[in-house]
Amino acid sequence: MSLIRKMTGLGSGIALAALVFGALAATASAQEPPFTAYGQGLESGDTVAASVGGEECGSTTADADGNWILQISGSDPCSPQAGDEITFTLNGDATTASESFQAGGAPADVANGIDLEVDDDDDGAAPPPSETGNAGLLGGNATSPLLAIALGVLAIMFVAGARKATSRR
Repeated sequence: MSLIRKMTGLGSGIALAALVFGALAATASAQEPPFTAYGQGLESGDTVAASVGGEECGSTTADADGNWILQISGSDPCSPQAGDEITFTLNGDATTASESFQAGGAPADVANGIDLEVDDDDDGAAPPPSETGNAGLLGGNATSPLLAIALGVLAIMFVAGARKATSRR
């Protein structure tokens, strides 16, 4: 009887460990390299901001030489997906520059980066708010929730099997 109880405890411990470590592994494997936006020729202290669908992804400041760099990842507030258009502002003014988001990507002109020219047609109006959808719930990948559900079912099966083995007849 004590051997069966020990096996039950061991089975429950393994099921719990599989559930916890499986969820951690699924979260860690979902990370992708960021898109790296960069350029040159600005004034020292100029501010560059990147947006997707009107939602700001991040901003940076030009260094003393006028160079700037900004990394945009899928976990940024703008939740970019592959192929989304990234637009840029310079000191709060819209520019004519845009790039296509790709995880691990870089500007089309790799040697010189992104040329930021202020768009003269900007009327100063704020862009309309973007629709966020369910990106915060599921992200871009549904395997994480499925893995958590599968491991939860596996844990329940281990516990049910252990209870069956230790029940008195």
